[in-house]
Formats: sequence, C-alpha cells, structure tokens
Amino acid sequence: VERYSSVHGGWSRIILTLGIPVLIIGIMRFVFIEEKYDLDIVQKTETIRLKDMLHMLRKNKYVWIIVIMTFITQLGSQVGLGTYYFQEVFGSIGLQSLTSAVTILALPLVFVFPKSIKKWNVRDVMLVGSICSVVGSVVCFISNTNVAMYMAGWLIVGIGSLPGTYLIKLMIFDSASYNEWKKMHRMEGTIGAVQGFAKRVGGALAAALGGLILMAVGYDAEAVTETAVMGIRVGQTLLPAFSSIIAIICLLFYDLDHKMPQINADNEKARKEALEAQNSAKTSEN
Repeated sequence: VERYSSVHGGWSRIILTLGIPVLIIGIMRFVFIEEKYDLDIVQKTETIRLKDMLHMLRKNKYVWIIVIMTFITQLGSQVGLGTYYFQEVFGSIGLQSLTSAVTILALPLVFVFPKSIKKWNVRDVMLVGSICSVVGSVVCFISNTNVAMYMAGWLIVGIGSLPGTYLIKLMIFDSASYNEWKKMHRMEGTIGAVQGFAKRVGGALAAALGGLILMAVGYDAEAVTETAVMGIRVGQTLLPAFSSIIAIICLLFYDLDHKMPQINADNEKARKEALEAQNSAKTSEN
C-alpha cells in the first residue's frame, strides 16, 4: 500500500492484486462445494410466502438480536479510517499492513471454539470476544504513537472478532431451530439473508460515517490539525469499542442457548413422528 498508494493507478493495482485471488477462490467454492438441504422434513414441500417471513420476524426475537448486533458491529468497525490513522498518527502507511498481519497470530484460536462451546455456549464465547474487542480498542486508543502497544491492542481486537465472525452462523441455525420448534418454517436462508443485508447496510453506512467524521474534524491532508488527528483516533478505536459494548448488551438478551437442548429434542421427536406418518401413509396406499 505504501509503495503504490501514491503512484498513478496504484490503487487499481492493489485492488486487482487482492481481488483476483479472492474471485478465483469464490468461484472454486461455488464449483466444488455441494449444497444439500434436508433439514425441514415436516414442511419441506410447502412454499414459503412473504407473510411467513414477516410472521417469523414478528415472533422470533433472536433474529432481531442477530441483525442489530451485526449491523452495529459493522457500523463501528468498517469506518475505513485505518489508512488516515497510520499516515497521520504513525507517519507510515506501510505499518498498516504489518499491523494487519499480526492478527494472523489469533487464527489458531479457531480450533479452540468447538471445545469452548461445549464447556460454555455460543453466547458466552461471543461475549468474551466482544469484551476483548472493547479492551483491545481502548488499548489502541491510549497507545497514541506507540506502535508496539497499538499492535498489541489490535491483536486483542483480532482475537475478539473471531467468535462473531465464525459463530454467528451457529446463532442463525439455532434461530432456525427455534422457528421449527414454534411450528414455523426453519427459514435458515431468510435469516441468513436478513443478517447479510444488515451487514452490508452497516458496512455502507460505516463508509459514509468515516467521511462524515473527517468532515466534522476538518481534515485537510495539507494542514493536519490536532483536532483532526484526535477525530481519526476516536473513529478508528473508540467507535469500534462503543459498537462492541452495544453488541454485549444485545448478547445479554440472547438466552436461546439455554433452550436449545429442549428445542433439539422436541424437533427431533417431531421429525421422527412426521417420517413415521409419511411411511404409514405410503404403506396404506400400497
């Protein structure tokens, strides 16, 4: 980034360097990963209508918790002030790539999640992650021009972001099981679409918010003021911390984990009874 950002057409090169491999990986996933659906035995032959979706949104509060948490997290973490932060606070855009690379150290923790979920539950693991994000963001803010301290804080933020990134799908599946338990369609696709919509809207508004912050603090690349630098610091660090606090509040209302043993047992019983009824009906016809 530091090498090409100031060169004519440099950003196009950067985008192509990142975008082409991601595009290839995405196409490979589409071609080689087979999708199978066979969960909704009871209602799989029925058509899902708009009123069914609206009914689900009215009756399933857990979907709204997922949506609000996704939206506010994106809004706080995707403001896009990182480049300005490294340029104006540290004086080097190149350090941004190095700092981002530090978060790779957090990836092995993904293998800890299965055991963590068995010992606690999805909500508790995500709570710990959100708390880590708050702590890490605050460390980044107070680090000021201390690069090592900022990297340490950013690593903590990276650790905190992992549960939300990888476990949100489990919350969607549990919400779908809750739908089935309440005699509605499972609608994993609908829940996933709503969550994805919230993610994209949050990201889009975050980009606009980043621009508004720069305007509000009077940022001028030719004459950077202390007020502008402080605004960039707050937007890059404390705004994500605030969004993580809201995510924590949302998670405190998410009590579905405690209901899942009973929900899964009841759903499995209902599926077996439906399958037996189908088999009996076929036997009678023969």
